Amino acid sequence: MEQDKNESGDSTPQPVKGKKALKEHLKEPFLIQYAKNYSISDSAKAVNLNRNTIKRWRDADPAFEEKFREIDLTVTDKLQQRAILRALTDADSSSALLLIFLLKAKMPEVYREKITHEVNVHFMNTLITDISLILRRHLPVELSNTIAKELEALSNRLVGKNA
Repeated sequence: MEQDKNESGDSTPQPVKGKKALKEHLKEPFLIQYAKNYSISDSAKAVNLNRNTIKRWRDADPAFEEKFREIDLTVTDKLQQRAILRALTDADSSSALLLIFLLKAKMPEVYREKITHEVNVHFMNTLITDISLILRRHLPVELSNTIAKELEALSNRLVGKNA
């Protein structure tokens, strides 16, 4: 802070003017732009900033981050409304894909990808036997037997048998 005389002649601390201080006043204009156009890059360009400045502000300024998140939620709601409207009114294939993603987001318990993991017991036993044979060829008998027993126990756990 520098000591300057203000208009009334008092000596009061004045903020140091610099690149960083000059950008601070652009936080609100950026947020207004972001609320209008939904794009961080376009909003930053509109107020002569770059994305890195926005990232730094979000990391360093909790009040700015809170305002950004509030606007971001509103932006997300608006985008979702537009996507739903498009998905329901347009008949092209991209709208169908959009509808699929919206349903997955809204009802993941119904529309999420379902993956089933199955362990083939016969394949697991064959694999364990083959590994055990390789170990016996290259390791001392006591060590290979110990490892083979551990592999068999692992196989049993994977296929749900009690060891």
